Amino acid sequence: MALGQAIDIAISSIKKFPPEDFDEEDIQQFIDVYLETKELALNPEKRYANLESLSYEENGILIYFREGSGKAVEFFWKKIKEEKLPYKRTNLIKKILKRKKIKNMMEYEYIMDVFLPYQEEGIITKKQVDLLNKLIVDFEIE
Repeated sequence: MALGQAIDIAISSIKKFPPEDFDEEDIQQFIDVYLETKELALNPEKRYANLESLSYEENGILIYFREGSGKAVEFFWKKIKEEKLPYKRTNLIKKILKRKKIKNMMEYEYIMDVFLPYQEEGIITKKQVDLLNKLIVDFEIE
């Protein structure tokens, strides 16, 4: 299964090139979460054995590598390409801003996860912050 391979590559990437702001506990937590996700993806409960649930797990696994930077991230995408796995590095926030709509709970949770760090790091502009705030409100009242 491609997701299982991607998870193995993710763990290998973090072990080989631990991010500077990760201590041993952070690395172990990362590994534990990814291994748990792998188990859930490979052996889902019957009610979660569907493409939507798998897509949700894939997004959770890929978010760090799609939005992050550094040696671990670059190594991850190099290995994904070498293994010809069906994943691409995309910027979901750009897609949401362009579409001007949050289309599902996965996108909503993603925005909630990255909104403040992106704002603090200057990755998103004041105009984008304003639009995202509007999109969040619109999604919450739908």
